[in-house]
Amino acid sequence: MPHHHRPTTIAILGADTVVENAIALLLESAGYDTKVLEDPSASAANAEEQLVGVDLLLLTPSLREETQEAFLKAIEAAPAAAGVPVLTLSTAPQDELNDRTGMVPWPTPLEDLTRAIEAALVSAPSGEPGGADRLPSRPAEYGGDAARECA
Repeated sequence: MPHHHRPTTIAILGADTVVENAIALLLESAGYDTKVLEDPSASAANAEEQLVGVDLLLLTPSLREETQEAFLKAIEAAPAAAGVPVLTLSTAPQDELNDRTGMVPWPTPLEDLTRAIEAALVSAPSGEPGGADRLPSRPAEYGGDAARECA
């Protein structure tokens, strides 16, 4: 049976490859594709290039705040990357994170992380270049021509 939609691809950006690879393995076990970003350099072209085909960007706690901010600014400057939702794993106390969008306490159980990922993907603006190619293809799968042929 052919797959109609590709797995969600999550880019992981951090400063400690052991942590990134561990998170990648965790997410892959939950059925996601992952891409560990090697170089969090701050140029917009580079950020855009690294996020090609990526559905969500996950920032790990090992990332220095300056590096994180520079990469996020670069993403904002890159039109193709602008629609990619960003989640940040944070070791800050839970009560500090409650009102901050896109912050996920770390460490966290895998099911909580996948719930946060799915919520971020659902709330991502589908009109943006990043998400536009995925959403419109769904209704045809569940109705459209195929349903009429079966009737």
